[in-house]
Amino acid sequence: MLRLHPFFVLLRFLHRWLSLIIGLQLLVWVGTGLLMSLIDQTQAGGGTTRASVDPPGLDVAAAFLIAPDQLDMGNRTALGLKLTSLAGGPVYQLKTDDGIKLYDACTGRLVVIDAALAQHLALMSYAGPAAPGEAVLLPEGVAGIHAIAGPLWEVRMSDRLQTRVYVHGETGTVLAHRNARGELMETLLMLHFMDYFQVGGFNNPQIIASAFLTLWLAISGFLLLFVSFRPRRRTVA
Repeated sequence: MLRLHPFFVLLRFLHRWLSLIIGLQLLVWVGTGLLMSLIDQTQAGGGTTRASVDPPGLDVAAAFLIAPDQLDMGNRTALGLKLTSLAGGPVYQLKTDDGIKLYDACTGRLVVIDAALAQHLALMSYAGPAAPGEAVLLPEGVAGIHAIAGPLWEVRMSDRLQTRVYVHGETGTVLAHRNARGELMETLLMLHFMDYFQVGGFNNPQIIASAFLTLWLAISGFLLLFVSFRPRRRTVA
């Protein structure tokens, strides 16, 4: 019986285990890719329940606006000011050293995004059949929503997709619509791109390691060809 050099014994052992590991990951890639292709991307992204809200023309009401220097900013330092709209009315959005503050542009009153206003803003952006449910304040925000830093209101809708609308706690901007289909898609993407630590990209250490392991699997398989198919000596009795 032909005895193998210890190097090729070790090589064959590593090749078999790498084949198992890479093979299982290949099944994950194929399975998750197939499932993602079957999910409605628009529905998963919240596009089927998000209404298109056009801001009103602020120039029409410009004659009724108070001057910005009449705003009661207290001891805050103003870093920026812009005129925008909120819930159909004009507001001043003041950026200060203490965060972003909103003022009613007609009365100068400070506008606070509370639970009731967050529910109203969420409903304005919602095109589904359900009414807004509980509004929960998330001081640290939500992973994956990085449009504006700061606290968020999570407004839950009682529809079949379990839609959740995220409203910025300082500006009142509706940042995202999420639902159960979207969460499933995020899980599939995480498995597909091996993004186990939620870094938000596919060029991560797990993918790089898999690429090197696959390369080594190919090289070890090529080397083992010379052992597996070389002529064997026959023992004559």
